[in-house]
Order: sequence, then C-alpha cells, then structure tokens
Amino acid sequence: MKKNIIIFIVLIIILCLILIIIKEKNNNEKNVNETLSTQLNNDTGNYTIYNQEGDIIAEDISEESVKIYLDNPDYNPNPIGN
Repeated sequence: MKKNIIIFIVLIIILCLILIIIKEKNNNEKNVNETLSTQLNNDTGNYTIYNQEGDIIAEDISEESVKIYLDNPDYNPNPIGN
C-alpha cells in the first residue's frame, strides 16, 4: 500500500514537470512571433519582415521564406556582410 502511494506521488510530480515544460515551450514560441512582424506587398506577392523597432530585417521574400525567419528570428542568410 505504501509503495502505491509513493508511485502515485512520483507520477503526479512527473506529470507536473511535463506540463511546465510544455507551457514554457509554448511561451517561447509565442514570444518569438511577437518580436517580428510581416507585411505583404500585394503587387509582388512577397513579404517584408520587421523587428520590434520597425527596422526591416528582410524584404521581398517569398511566403515560404517567412517561416524561416519566424522559426529563427536571428537567422542571417549572409553572415559575412550585406
């Protein structure tokens, strides 16, 4: 009987840890999406990406490329220079 109670308590603790980890992961993804904004150019069908300060991060990129920047806001396609 005492073993069952200990097992139950351990399972509750593990479940709580899993829920905390999932919540943190969702918060991190949400924060990333809040730091960048996109704007569609209707003439070309391409996007411009801005950071929180309003600076252009990338412009005239395809919809598929936008996902790269949203997944990794520090993405730099040309790390050596402009």
